[in-house]
Amino acid sequence: MRLRWITLAFPLSALAGLVIAGCPDDQTLIHPPTEVPDATTTDSGPGPDTQAHVRFAHLAPGAGAVDLCIAAVAAPADAGVADSGPSDADGGNADAGAIDSGVQDSGSAEDSGSAQDSGSGEGLQWFGPILAGQGITGGIHYPEVTVHLPLPAVGNIVARLVNGGAKDCTSDESRLRLTPGGPAVADITTGLPPINAGDVVSVVAAEKVTAQGPQLAPSVFVDHSASDSGKAGVRFINAAVGSGNLDFGLVSGGNFQAIAPQVAFGATSFASDGYFQLNPVSGTGTGARVQSSPGSTPTEVTKDFSPFTAVADSLTTVFAIGTLLSGDPTHPFTVLVCQDNGQPVADAGPDSHLTNCAAPASVDAGH
Repeated sequence: MRLRWITLAFPLSALAGLVIAGCPDDQTLIHPPTEVPDATTTDSGPGPDTQAHVRFAHLAPGAGAVDLCIAAVAAPADAGVADSGPSDADGGNADAGAIDSGVQDSGSAEDSGSAQDSGSGEGLQWFGPILAGQGITGGIHYPEVTVHLPLPAVGNIVARLVNGGAKDCTSDESRLRLTPGGPAVADITTGLPPINAGDVVSVVAAEKVTAQGPQLAPSVFVDHSASDSGKAGVRFINAAVGSGNLDFGLVSGGNFQAIAPQVAFGATSFASDGYFQLNPVSGTGTGARVQSSPGSTPTEVTKDFSPFTAVADSLTTVFAIGTLLSGDPTHPFTVLVCQDNGQPVADAGPDSHLTNCAAPASVDAGH
């Protein structure tokens, strides 16, 4: 059975798992699970899921370690959120909400994981840092992807990225900056769908280059819980800095078969939340290819990645990451292949919060 869940949300009254200012010290966030629970079960047995399950992907090469804070709002921050339908602007891709947002003023610092006044005049109460509250004290680094973390379903939110290891959400030293001394990364005030009970989503922080300098471009994607029976669910997300539209597909015997063509930066295809149901791919003699779509600018690229494996009943997300811009040899263009419904990197220890992802070997395709 394939379950389709959508959106991202946290109502204030439902944030009982977070440490709130003035609450007992042992009222902490619950710890991340080792795998995504079925949406029809809870810890106490069968029944409706009362939590949302959110994973975070740090795919911005210019940013250091990051953590996340949220503030619940009474009304949607954006009246329309791109889900899995085609976008007129990108040739049929699900934009999933690349964000343009305003910056909230900083307020006073509080204890880690506590509610903090945003100081913006809007009366927002910030909760977090979320990862630190779940025992991930240093945040996550590029290019890490967390497992799905259980969070209260609280409704509509505003989100703020802070430095990994930050002790609060509002102090100046906690604010994330892409350049030393530069402006704090803007709050995510639009494009975030409300997170409801049972929702399973990925929040992807990518990086784009603008005339004003590098900026984060967060997007939200709906995750599936299972592929079609006997099939391999494969999804492609374009998070590569400086890329135009990209084609993703498989290469076997020198022949390229496009699976997800014309995928814009910060987007996936408009197929079922980006997932294509494929026959299992053994990896023997089969690789994946990412190439610039015909006529795409500014940078042309064709790279093969081998071997590529997608077994029956698996779910795989392939991220295009790194940069296609000159002057950054430390973050080359590549792909990150993540097992959406697999086990985490480790059952325990410092990597137990990470999705099992790998970067297969790449070669220039010679085109």
